[in-house]
Amino acid sequence: MAIPIYLRSRPRVRAGSTASAIAPQGGLAVSTGTSSNSRDLAMTLDTMIVEGRGAHALATLAPQPRRDPQMSTRLEHKTALVTGATSNIGRAIATAFAAEGAHVIVSGRNPQRGAEVVEQIHTVGGHAEFIAADLDGSAHASRALAADAARALGGRIDVLVNNAGIFPGSTTPTVDEAMFDEVYAVNVKAPFFLTAAVAPE
Repeated sequence: MAIPIYLRSRPRVRAGSTASAIAPQGGLAVSTGTSSNSRDLAMTLDTMIVEGRGAHALATLAPQPRRDPQMSTRLEHKTALVTGATSNIGRAIATAFAAEGAHVIVSGRNPQRGAEVVEQIHTVGGHAEFIAADLDGSAHASRALAADAARALGGRIDVLVNNAGIFPGSTTPTVDEAMFDEVYAVNVKAPFFLTAAVAPE
């Protein structure tokens, strides 16, 4: 299953990148593909260079830890919302974006795991906050997350990563209608409505 990533700015993708892209209105949707290996994912993300103008600078009142000198600044002054970011691929994406300089919203259902990801990012001088969200497929849940994230990021979401999803272990013959509807709601409807809420801004 590919992970849809919405980029407000037009990126340049280096030759040899495994990323594929299609251009919707005013942005770019990029599918990185799936990977259980965070290093492979980081290497894939490393092939993407995001360029754009008009990005706002975020003021930080609290003193910040010294930035890791090895952290890149290619996403500096960019903002990102990553769903399903409290574990596995989502966590790897969130930390990779923060390492490139982005201000990241880590979103998921588990506050404890979300706090751990945010702390990991803060420890190396990155910028991140956690927003709890249960994306059940309703337009209301997706719109609420988009609004909360935009407020936390100063009014703008430059990058949206729809990573949240559920994967029941049942086989096709044992999937009932209720399970099918739940999977469709979380894996299809939720990212659709979240993208719809973020893209027009």
